[in-house]
Amino acid sequence: MTVSRPFRFLWLICPILAFIFVARMTFPKVTVSRVDSQRLVYERERALLNPHRVMMSKADSLRLRRAAEMRRDAGREQALERNIVPEEYVVGPGDELILSVWGEISESYLLAVTPEGRVLVPHVGEIPVGQVTLAQAKKRIVKEVGKRYKKATTSVSLSKVRNFRVFVVGAVNLPGTYTATAVDRVSMIIDQAGGFSPGASKRNVQVRRRDSSAAIADLYRFSVTGDLEDNPYLLDGDVVAVPLCLDSVGVFGAVGVEGYYELKRGDRISDLVELARGLVSDVYMEKAELVRFRENQETPERLFVDLTKAVVEKDHEHNFALQSDDVLLVRHIPTWHPEHLVEVRGEIFFPGHYSIEKDKTYLSEVIERARGFKPDASLSEAKLIRTLYDQTLDLEFERLKEMSVADMNEEEYAYFKAKSNQLHGVILVDFQKLFLMDDKSKDVLLKHGDIIDIPTVRRTVNVSGQVKEPGAIQYKPGKKTDYYIDRAGGYNWNARKSKVRVIKGSTGQWLKPSKVKRIEPGDTVWVPEKPERNYWELFKDFVSTTAQVATVILVIDQLRK
Repeated sequence: MTVSRPFRFLWLICPILAFIFVARMTFPKVTVSRVDSQRLVYERERALLNPHRVMMSKADSLRLRRAAEMRRDAGREQALERNIVPEEYVVGPGDELILSVWGEISESYLLAVTPEGRVLVPHVGEIPVGQVTLAQAKKRIVKEVGKRYKKATTSVSLSKVRNFRVFVVGAVNLPGTYTATAVDRVSMIIDQAGGFSPGASKRNVQVRRRDSSAAIADLYRFSVTGDLEDNPYLLDGDVVAVPLCLDSVGVFGAVGVEGYYELKRGDRISDLVELARGLVSDVYMEKAELVRFRENQETPERLFVDLTKAVVEKDHEHNFALQSDDVLLVRHIPTWHPEHLVEVRGEIFFPGHYSIEKDKTYLSEVIERARGFKPDASLSEAKLIRTLYDQTLDLEFERLKEMSVADMNEEEYAYFKAKSNQLHGVILVDFQKLFLMDDKSKDVLLKHGDIIDIPTVRRTVNVSGQVKEPGAIQYKPGKKTDYYIDRAGGYNWNARKSKVRVIKGSTGQWLKPSKVKRIEPGDTVWVPEKPERNYWELFKDFVSTTAQVATVILVIDQLRK
């Protein structure tokens, strides 16, 4: 069978098209959202922190790279942070200027800065404007155009900022070459490079200029103070090098944010306090302590600092230069505005903190200021918790905690059980009698740090242990223990009915059902399991005991004869 020439072409092209279709269906295009890109950067940082990390798959690496490309492309059209200042902006190749002339002639020219840093003005010639500020470039152009058109008025304005390449190296997630504009700052290019990697220095970022000069970007201080001098503009051909963080200093005490901060060359005490968000209101200004660990010395050196002179006046004699591993200890003024606060939380109309007068303010006064209880408040379970209570160390309880239960005698176990169930810091208050019956004898004086906890009324009774369907059962007033056990499906085959207990939700007491006056919402009915028994061993013990008793009886009988 012969095939004509056009059909031969179809026989060749159809398999190729089929292969392309199958490939596109099998390997779909990978797209990355902004959220995905942030997640991938986070996952990569977390993996770097893990010493047993698993390397990223090729797919994740590809998606992370594409996310960086998206950030890079978005960076080409950055919104201006403010109007361009002609005295600061440096003109370079790729910038575009608009020259307007009117008077003798009325013309407008678009002037592009050439790679050699010049602009070509028709009928005037080339004018060098590269690597000078925009203000200087304007003056040069106006001056040269004025020579040609003496009676004309001339104006120059910047119409488009240039794009250029910047190299990012060092401790960033995606080092490489990125596109920036003349209005971009160092922080923007770091973000395009995936952000800082773990352990990176954020205060000593080096910006190496093409003319061999250098600048230092302190991006951590910029994030604290917003000082733009710490986040300089980028220039053509810059190399942004991010080193590792090697040195740190600490500050603790009466400052905004305690902790360790990266040390930058030239830092002084005032700089460290600034990074720590300043001093708090009750700071003791007269004397702070600078602990300095010198090399090859076991005992640290202690330097005392007058914070007024060091931080406020910035006197160099007192504003010591910092060294690696220095720790500044800033003291609080003792008893400065002593706080007398209590907290009310839960089912109250206005929860929060309330001020009290020492040894004068009662519980009922604070509840009244909080506008009383909500309808769902459970007064039977309300608690007054004293967080700053005086607790004497119970040596006996500490001893029992080190013993196993099997080694305790009956009295020791009972004591240990009671102490374990005790709620530490809870002040016994009958909220129901105090607020429902207006029994002022139940009122108590409040102390600083007290917490008044008003829980939501629980409308269920919990049934746990060896029942068929353990869980929460709807509360029914007046019902006994058996009612709730029946609602939970009844006893399991291995339930120990004689040891059923009711655990009171308000006090935590374990009571026999016969001792419970009434079951209340929040109570728990506990049905324990029968202990496992070895009946053969019990039988042997019974036979042995019986034989011994019989022997004793026979001996006594023989002695009587």
